[in-house]
Order: sequence, then structure tokens, then C-alpha cells
Amino acid sequence: TKTIAVVDDKGIAARFLMGVTNSTYSVEALESYILTQRPVHGSDYYKVLADFAELDQVEKFEEKALIKLLSPTIYHNFLALLRQEMFLYGLSDVLVGINEVCVEFLRKMNPSKPVKQLSYISPIQPDDVSSSLPFEKRRDLVFFGYNNFANNQAVDWFYEEVLPRIKTGHKFHIAGTVETSVCNCETRCIEKKNVVCHCALDDSSLEGLIRESRIAVNPVLEPSGIATKTCRALAYKTPVVVSELDGTFNSKRTSLAGKRIPEKDAIAMANAINELLTEKEQWEAASNAAQNFIAEHFGFDQYRKDWSSILDYLEKEDPVEIVIGGSANINGDPTEVNNWNIANN
Repeated sequence: TKTIAVVDDKGIAARFLMGVTNSTYSVEALESYILTQRPVHGSDYYKVLADFAELDQVEKFEEKALIKLLSPTIYHNFLALLRQEMFLYGLSDVLVGINEVCVEFLRKMNPSKPVKQLSYISPIQPDDVSSSLPFEKRRDLVFFGYNNFANNQAVDWFYEEVLPRIKTGHKFHIAGTVETSVCNCETRCIEKKNVVCHCALDDSSLEGLIRESRIAVNPVLEPSGIATKTCRALAYKTPVVVSELDGTFNSKRTSLAGKRIPEKDAIAMANAINELLTEKEQWEAASNAAQNFIAEHFGFDQYRKDWSSILDYLEKEDPVEIVIGGSANINGDPTEVNNWNIANN
């Protein structure tokens, strides 16, 4: 039996260091995080970690000024967490990352280990969607997401810089638990001109909102990796306008369904949105391309191909039975996975 370590963006040490580099969070918040191992949200965890790390020499972190801002207790807890992660990775025969920045991190921290990439699976697949509304029955813009720093920052920036440039007659819908100057669902929905704040929606209501929207936006101002919100919108044939920091698209993953705009370029983002709002043929071409993009890059077929490639690699020299074991934390609840023979599933 050989061991595969599948690594996503939930690594304890990576999240810790991400928090250190984000001025939004105080040392007290980080200390609470270390003691409880509760995630502190941020973006691009592994890229941050890789930028600080020099191979496996964790002592090099002592030279970094940001680390010196921490108390000795928190600093040593961080090193212990990082060493623990690196030790566990070292026990595995193959390391598998779920996105490009994670793969980059794994290669830098484990130069002697083979590193592979596993495709992300969109939570909504084209086969799950029975129908979609035409251009004439859609009108507005939508953003949906959880309460975290990246989403809150993106919504505030979009409201201040982009929305005033959008053609009149189109409202901006915000769904989810974001807490911004535009919409704070922890207290009340703040009524703003041309803004509709829905707060948290159940899956059925969110699906209806996405289906009825002409465009979904993700104006994220920090690297976000592959965005679930973007994939979900595309699965419902809703074209998207996103910043280049939304990792759903890159030089290899391109589509008419998504317009990528340089970060913080409000004029370019507004122009792209206005084109899709008013140009029916362009919108229809984007809508028709959306589900193909999801199926090609984030569907089960690509996921199976990735696993087949990983298993073929392991079996080149010595045929083996691959068994995966591990644990995860889903919505705060521990989830165990033991003796799952992926070769037979």
C-alpha cells in the first residue's frame, strides 16, 4: 500500500501564516486561532507560505520581520504546526494539490517528492441544470458569497467604484453572509440605491437568483484560487465578469463565458459588464459557452482522468493497491475517511 497526501488550502500552518501577512487580523486573533485551530480566512494561503519558505528549512522563518511581530509562544506554535505538516507530507509517496498555487507550494517545500494536481469539481454540474432563462428574462447583476475579508472588500470596492458606471435600470443583488458598508446581514440589510441585499439564501432560492441574473460578478481584489461562486454561476449558464485574481480562469482555462479584468480596473470592469448587459448576441454566446467550460475543466471526467494519471504513475514500477485514509473538518464537524480503495471506486 502506498500513501497519497491530497492537500487543499486548509493547511493549519498555511492559514496561520496567511493571517500574519494580513493586517486585518491582530496578534490576538492569531493566538486564538492557534489555540483553537479555527480557520482565519484570507486568500492564496500556499502562495504566501511558499514566498516565505525556503525548502524545508523552517528555521529560515526567524529571519522574516513579520514573524518577529508574534509572541514567542505563538511563533513556536507556528513552527510546530509547520513541522508537523511537513513531516506528514514526507511520509507520503505522492503529494497531490488541488490548485496551481498549492502545487507550487508543495514542490518548493518537498523538492524530492513527486507532486501532481487534482482538478477541482464544481459543486453544480451541467447535468444538474434542467433549463435556463433567456436574455430577455434576465436583467440584473449578482454577487454571492460568505462573510470573509476578500468578499467583503470586493463588494465594497464594486459598490463604490464600478456600480456608479453601470447603465441605469440594472440592480446589484448581494446574497450570502457578507458584512460590508453596503450590506450587513448580522444587523440589518442596509438599503442603498440600485442594491438588493438578500442575506443568506437556501439553495433553491440562490439557484433562482442566479438563474434570473444576467451577469454574476466576482471583483475580488486578492488571489482567490478557483472560485466556487464563479463555477456555480457558469453551471447555470450565467456569464461572469471577474477580476484576474479569480483563479477559475487562467492562460489555459479560457472561455467566452467569462470576462477577466485587471484587478482594481473599475472602468474596464464596468465596460465589460455594460457590454454583456446590452449586447444580446454577445451575452448568448457567453451563456452557451458556460456549461462546456465547467464540464471540460471542473467536471467529473477530468477529475477521473487526473486520478487515473496519478494511479498510473504509482503503478509504473510496482503495481500497488491504493488506499486513502485521513480526516477533514467540514463545517466544524470532524469527518473520517478510512480504507477507501480508490482503485475500485
